[in-house]
Amino acid sequence: MPVPIPSFKEADLPARKKSLVKMMGPGIVMAGLAIGSGELIMWPWITSIVGAQLLWAAAIGIFLQLWINIEIGRWSIVTGESPFTGMVRVIKTIVYVWVFMIVVGKFLPGWARETGIALRDLIFGPGHSSPPWVWTAIVFAAVAAILFGPKVIYKAVERSIMFLIVVIVVGLIYVVWEIGSVDLFMAMWDGVTNIFDFPDFPVPVFADDGSIRDELSFSRFFGAVVFAGAGGLGNLYYAYYLREKGIGMGARMPTLMSAAHKHETKEMDTGY
Repeated sequence: MPVPIPSFKEADLPARKKSLVKMMGPGIVMAGLAIGSGELIMWPWITSIVGAQLLWAAAIGIFLQLWINIEIGRWSIVTGESPFTGMVRVIKTIVYVWVFMIVVGKFLPGWARETGIALRDLIFGPGHSSPPWVWTAIVFAAVAAILFGPKVIYKAVERSIMFLIVVIVVGLIYVVWEIGSVDLFMAMWDGVTNIFDFPDFPVPVFADDGSIRDELSFSRFFGAVVFAGAGGLGNLYYAYYLREKGIGMGARMPTLMSAAHKHETKEMDTGY
């Protein structure tokens, strides 16, 4: 049976004590999480097939998610609750759908396998003989260390993402320095501005011997648009980052602590 959600409580909005710079953490974490399967797998693959022709679709997908994230963040700042709790207030049984999607999306090893293989190739070069499952296990272990190692989960996530952002930015600058050109940037600009310029789907993908080994279908393209930016449930996590940072009514909510450490147990409070 669905668990009833208590009514909102009343309280004043806490005074802001953090500087604007210190409040940038949730945005930085969101930016780091936005660089995922869409940016590392889907869009590079699409670009290798049709060039920058469909770059406008990625820009539209990210732009639409911007406004979704603003509203998600507004809910958390005003009430202190997560968007999942807010949805349960409207339709109680929907929480089971969200939990199912989270389990399927986060615990199936596909994303960890691709991350592990990319890490292996980055360290040892393509074609290394070590099996993918070893690197999949390494990725899962690293995630577990971040989530269960420190006492306060959000601080560990924020610092880890900040480190990754620095690595990614430095890497992008290096790539642009090595292969960037005026023609390349003009092609990217054309890809962003030529809205609704579609190729003829499905687009064949040819092997070295000239045979067709795969194809870019419209459904694959649409999936890449959805996963541009944070994508999917990743947008909903933004509310947790705001709350754990103590922004708005999030300052009145208990901090999410690691289950691996002994600490005073506090039930998640009702929103305001």
